[in-house]
Amino acid sequence: MDVASLHEKYVTLEALRVARRDAPTGEPPLAALRELARRFPGALRELERMPFALLVARRESLVGVLTRGEEEPLWSTAQRRYHAELRAALGGAGGATRGKERLTVWATHRVATALDLDIASCRALLFPWLA
Repeated sequence: MDVASLHEKYVTLEALRVARRDAPTGEPPLAALRELARRFPGALRELERMPFALLVARRESLVGVLTRGEEEPLWSTAQRRYHAELRAALGGAGGATRGKERLTVWATHRVATALDLDIASCRALLFPWLA
């Protein structure tokens, strides 16, 4: 997964949050949610739990990487690896639920090892709402 794809994820998360805020009793966009989960396993948790201001800040940070050549932040590298690990473990079935909590722990450990981070630091990058 590249930075442009991750940027698309944050654009989508932001749009879904705005749509829910503007029409809180409307039907959830199931097709968009399924596609988000397929492309970015674990992203539905971000949709529900990440503070909106942080979603916007992350999207804007990726714009800097893509358009101004800014250095990719560590959280972005961690997110890209995390989604790739989960997608590989799920065999492309991002919406699958069987053993998902164990897969989340497994993927977090894989990312931490790949980036030479301790688990707590990696979790803070991947799941900032838990900090």
